[in-house]
Amino acid sequence: HSTWQRYAMLHGQSILVVEDQAIIGMALAAAIRNAGGKVVGPAASAKSALDLIDGNILSAAVLDVTLADGTVAPVIEALVERGIPIIIQSGVGLPGDLALRFPDMTVLIKPTTSTVMIDKIAKLIGNQAACAITPLDPHDASPIAPVRSAKASATELR
Repeated sequence: HSTWQRYAMLHGQSILVVEDQAIIGMALAAAIRNAGGKVVGPAASAKSALDLIDGNILSAAVLDVTLADGTVAPVIEALVERGIPIIIQSGVGLPGDLALRFPDMTVLIKPTTSTVMIDKIAKLIGNQAACAITPLDPHDASPIAPVRSAKASATELR
């Protein structure tokens, strides 16, 4: 993508970031800002995330499963109730109980590249211009989470 195309992908969209690991939250926030989005958060706890949901108009949300104060379930419920698209970014996937309740949830396994994440967010919020920009630039694959192994840098569960 050119710099302009990357910036246009999320232009003006407010994206909630819920991540308890500060470095991952900051990297995700930077990727969203670089794509023209407005970052809400990052929130490290479900309580902080719920406060941000109540106080902002959101276009989408990127959530980790395990938070400082426990599970992400109440955050997912609040977002689903409001019709806000969600991407789960987790090292463990979506726990069984949540997977049964939300079988269509988009789940990305950490580490996820910024290119994959921004593309998924843009498609989820229905940004037709972003969906038409293909293929993804393989040279813009900075990881949003530290790479823990030599395996593929991003795996989609569905």
